[in-house]
Amino acid sequence: MLLKPPECEGCPAYGDGQGFVPDNMKEGTEICLIAQGPGSDEEAGRRYLGNETWEPHSCVPLIGKTGRVWERGYLPLAGLDRSEVSTGNIIRCRWNHKDKLPPINQKVVQQAIKHCNRAHFRPPASTKVFVAMGEYAFLGLTSLQHDFNGWRGYVHPYRPLHAETVPPLPTRVWTPGQVPGDPLPVYVVHHIARIFREPEAELPAKRDWNKLAQLLAGKWPEPMPPIETNPEKLVWAPGSAFDTEFIPETGQLIRFSVANPDRQVFVIEWADMIQYRHDSTKILQRVLPETTQIVPVYPMWPTPDTQCHSSGLVSRLLPEGLRGMGQAAQGQTSVQSYAEVPESVVSSLLQTDASKTRVHPTFSLHRTHPYTIPGYGTLPIEALSNLPETGRSRTRPLPSDWPSAGPALLTVQPGHWAARGSDSDPGPSECIPLKLVAHHAAVDIPYLSVLLPNGTVIDVDCSMMAHACLWTGRVETDDQKGKQGGASSHTLNFLGSIYARINRWKHLARIAPRQYSGADALGTMDAWATGLHGGLSGELARDPQTKWVYENLQKPLVPIVLRAHKRGIATDQKAAQVALRAIREEQQAFEMRAQAYAGWPLNLRSPAHVAFWIYTIEQVKARRKFGAR
Repeated sequence: MLLKPPECEGCPAYGDGQGFVPDNMKEGTEICLIAQGPGSDEEAGRRYLGNETWEPHSCVPLIGKTGRVWERGYLPLAGLDRSEVSTGNIIRCRWNHKDKLPPINQKVVQQAIKHCNRAHFRPPASTKVFVAMGEYAFLGLTSLQHDFNGWRGYVHPYRPLHAETVPPLPTRVWTPGQVPGDPLPVYVVHHIARIFREPEAELPAKRDWNKLAQLLAGKWPEPMPPIETNPEKLVWAPGSAFDTEFIPETGQLIRFSVANPDRQVFVIEWADMIQYRHDSTKILQRVLPETTQIVPVYPMWPTPDTQCHSSGLVSRLLPEGLRGMGQAAQGQTSVQSYAEVPESVVSSLLQTDASKTRVHPTFSLHRTHPYTIPGYGTLPIEALSNLPETGRSRTRPLPSDWPSAGPALLTVQPGHWAARGSDSDPGPSECIPLKLVAHHAAVDIPYLSVLLPNGTVIDVDCSMMAHACLWTGRVETDDQKGKQGGASSHTLNFLGSIYARINRWKHLARIAPRQYSGADALGTMDAWATGLHGGLSGELARDPQTKWVYENLQKPLVPIVLRAHKRGIATDQKAAQVALRAIREEQQAFEMRAQAYAGWPLNLRSPAHVAFWIYTIEQVKARRKFGAR
């Protein structure tokens, strides 16, 4: 056992902590790993060899049982051995001669970390990456007391607790070295001892150490791509991931984000989307000659009983840029949004000679600002086939020989996209759904009805459901989300720590909402298909049985859940209110009795109040049972 050097005087642990284990820093090494504190083997200067045997060794970090597991089971995953790594502890003595430190939220712990590192922490000049192993090391290297599990598997800027000033966090998805003068990265991983207590954390821990090799090679994390905010440039490419931000209480959409497989990221504010979709002149100018004059008119709206909300065949085959086109045929003068075309109009169009069938190009997205085109009062239906595609949709214009191909159009099912065949067969072919992916798809899918081209059929994969099938474990409560770091977590933050090619973004929700929203979509895309380890789709492909469960049992639940949410649960509101009042009166009576007994305003709804009374005042001893919470 080494005695504490004079520099330790003044530390809160100077009197209570026994022994001293100095850092093992090596010039020329690029990795500086900081663990929690020394164990009994490190303090005594003995190296564990396995099979309950030891050998004498100098007092250095990570030579006990934990160190042996780390050295043999995890360090090789990064392509490293011990000689290539500098090691240390955030506190260099055994507090109260025990392996366990006091709770991290105690000021005395933070004071000890500051003192210990000012006195002893001297990382090599060659250091390129710090590795924080466990929450205490995370606190010492980043100055963050909370959110260790949120940062596990990501890199955080080096902001040591013992520094005179701690710089603010970047308001972007941070990539080390992207900006000159950036601090060194702190790679956050589980302490190996935690894996002994939580075996489900073993797999993510191994993935973390495997990813360290990519960090050293400069292959991870990748910079966040630029974000496009113009709704006119939005492209719904097959295989895209999407995410929404909305007000939970009202469901009002704030913004949505889309990331396609080419890593193009779009973040569209709902206010901008409304303006774009309502400004019909923008749409018209994209598909008509520049010399065309556009003036507003006031249309005649049909009665509710003549409207059909399931789109007619003709409207589904129009280019997406012509959204909102009104239709009239054979004496029908009413115009309406094409999402509400009466079936009678569609039938007449299909049965009428093309020369007599006309479409009145009145745009009605915004019912107070429709538009018509002078000189184009009525357009022959076949003229629509000559309009260029807008690039925003896979929907095709009508074939030039329409309506002679009318019978073939009848095979197109409501809600499906119509896809053109080959050049030799230009007529509509089978309906091709737009494949998308979302995390917790049941939450985001309802918004697609107003975001996608009308009549789009979708096939949405859910990364959360897929991960729950592949990485089974205990179901987390809302309070546990983000606090557990094991394989049982199905949050997008956890999936990002395993699969994402970008660094963490979840902490940006309030300080950089567009970065946050765009990264949500990109992180979902990586988690599903384009990220590390081949994403969840790759894991499903390697596990056919789990894939069958996901595709045949879990995924079909999404529309059922959506219908259930829409329908709700029938309740007797009057009876519920009576029961609620009775429960509240009973709660109040219990609280008054508790306060009378305690002699002070004890709050039974406060765990802190109740715990203080039971364990401090009443001196009740807590007993733990295996499996008990």
